[in-house]
Amino acid sequence: GGSKPYTFNEAFIRSGEFMVLPRSQTKVALNNDTDTVRLFAGSGNLVVQTTYVKGVEGEAIGLRNDGLYVWSPYPTPGAPNKFRDATRRYPTDTVIVSAALPNPVGKDTESEWVELANVTDDPVSLHGWFLDNKEGGSPPFVLSGVTILPNQIRRFLPWETGLQLVNTQDSARLLDPDGYTVSLLSWTEAVEGRIYRPPVLQGERVPARVVHVVDGDTIDIVLTDIEHLDRIPGALKRKWIGIQNTNNPSIRVRLIGIDTPETVHPSKPVQQFGKEASDFTSSMLEGKNITLEFDTELFDKYERLLAYVYTEDGVSAQGELLRHGLAYAYVRFPFARSDEYSAYENEARSAKLGLWSSEAANDIISLLKKETEEEAILEDTGLTLSATPLPGLVSSGTRVTFTPSLKADTYLSVNSGSYVLLSGSFLVTQNSVLRAYAERGSGTGKVRSAVLELVYILPKKTYVQEVIFSEVYPSPVSTGSSLETEEWVELHNLTDRDILLAGWILDDIENGGSKPWTVTADTIVPASGSVVLLRHTTGVALNNGGDSLRLVSPDGARVIAMQYPKISKGKAYALVGSSWCITDTPTPHEQNICTINVPLKKRPRHSAVTRSSAGTKTKAVQARRFLWERYRTIVAGDVTEKPSVPLVMQSLRHLQGIAVPEKKSSTDAEVLIVSLLLLPALRLLTL
Repeated sequence: GGSKPYTFNEAFIRSGEFMVLPRSQTKVALNNDTDTVRLFAGSGNLVVQTTYVKGVEGEAIGLRNDGLYVWSPYPTPGAPNKFRDATRRYPTDTVIVSAALPNPVGKDTESEWVELANVTDDPVSLHGWFLDNKEGGSPPFVLSGVTILPNQIRRFLPWETGLQLVNTQDSARLLDPDGYTVSLLSWTEAVEGRIYRPPVLQGERVPARVVHVVDGDTIDIVLTDIEHLDRIPGALKRKWIGIQNTNNPSIRVRLIGIDTPETVHPSKPVQQFGKEASDFTSSMLEGKNITLEFDTELFDKYERLLAYVYTEDGVSAQGELLRHGLAYAYVRFPFARSDEYSAYENEARSAKLGLWSSEAANDIISLLKKETEEEAILEDTGLTLSATPLPGLVSSGTRVTFTPSLKADTYLSVNSGSYVLLSGSFLVTQNSVLRAYAERGSGTGKVRSAVLELVYILPKKTYVQEVIFSEVYPSPVSTGSSLETEEWVELHNLTDRDILLAGWILDDIENGGSKPWTVTADTIVPASGSVVLLRHTTGVALNNGGDSLRLVSPDGARVIAMQYPKISKGKAYALVGSSWCITDTPTPHEQNICTINVPLKKRPRHSAVTRSSAGTKTKAVQARRFLWERYRTIVAGDVTEKPSVPLVMQSLRHLQGIAVPEKKSSTDAEVLIVSLLLLPALRLLTL
């Protein structure tokens, strides 16, 4: 595939010379994304080849003395190759990106701006420098003939630079003529009208001297400006005062924001480029005066002082290690210079400097970075465990696969409670209740996920009716608990064992109404008990004016159905014995009771005239009717029916035949008498 091969005609290259083959001559087209260039001998044997990925605009890939093909911003056709290295021809601490307005009020493309500031006492020429946003964004703007005077600020508008700043996540970068990052300012989710500026670090820089280099990113120091301890952070001052009179006092400092390969870790071997990083830090800092600068966190969990370290010349120790490819940006915890350090790392990586020149070291760093990211995830969200397929009705032979959110061991219990380490997946061959959790080690011990409980049910050959609809609550009230304010359906278990309903389908009107709901595996109807299915779980809406309900077996062969009439607000349709009734007393999860509340009305006070015996008989009948009306569904059942509360029924039948004699007393007294008659029956209901 690709272009047609080019054949040389008597080509000859003298020793030490170069041959340039332009596309106009070879007709070989090089893809920008990825491609391979190959050279074959006249015999057809492959002599050499190189493959590149994602070519950078304006850069060339060339063979370096160490045998690596490396991208370079210095194309040198017909001359020795030239590459980036860790040296800088231009200073990094003279001009900074001092502010940016990425999301102005109004049109962004008209009012955005980036601001540069000269922080020195001398004028700085920026001729040939670049102003840019994040890599891959707008084309860089070349600063031609621009000079910024001492302490001067210069703003650049979009009509001048052509830069389009992205509000969601972007950066404003100042690059020197060699393409190196000099200053960088980043933002995320830019707020409209907000001006973004570099973070302000804590206090003044603190003078110190390095007494020992532990490894590439850790040093021991002593403070040297003892007369001005009042200028340093209080926690550092107290720590120094506590040790200054001991033998060989020192404070251990961890260079914030970077990590170098290990050389002295108690449980890890010496890593590739670890010694080079340690030697580099020693040559730069051992026995020398430095200054320390602090971020928001002063000490880490090991009580090491976290600091930005600068040499006497003001050179950043972290920056030098990153530029030479002897460290990588450690961004697990937020810090002010994270974007800057990441930019330095990317420059060294693209130039294949230091540890980035070794594929093995590169793999180790990638693994360490992944572990760092995972540790951060563990701290933020913890460890979770998921399973596929979802629990419920499955065929025999289904494999259940457990997936932790991060690399971890999975422990499984099957119908027992005893956990074993799971290797691979679980094969479902019978109805199974699975409990599983994930566990992994971390820097602070072990982290365990929550226990995942899953029920997998195999299809039956034949489905029989083992549950019934026992109560429906279609017209809830507006205030109260969820069982009062939400529609629900109650199912009752007719057997003396737990029933799993996984795979059954709850529906209202056939081929209409609500969307059918497939009962989940965690829906278990306890032996001789009931389960209540809330509307927010099933999605099945119950019509107040009457509706039908159906429970269909997974194979569709068995249908359990019922209908209910119009139901007023707050009432339920309940099954008591073999009869349905509208009740004022919904009883989810409890014994159903059919009641109709008949409010007691005050009767007018009668005169002292003697009532007739007929009047007495009428009032006795009215009293009996009140009792009968309130409990009519209980006592009016079929003679062959075995009611749920037989003692209540017997007592009420007895009360039905008792006439209530008329007494000359107040209405309150009459109410009291009726209440006393009700008391034994109500007490029986609670048994």
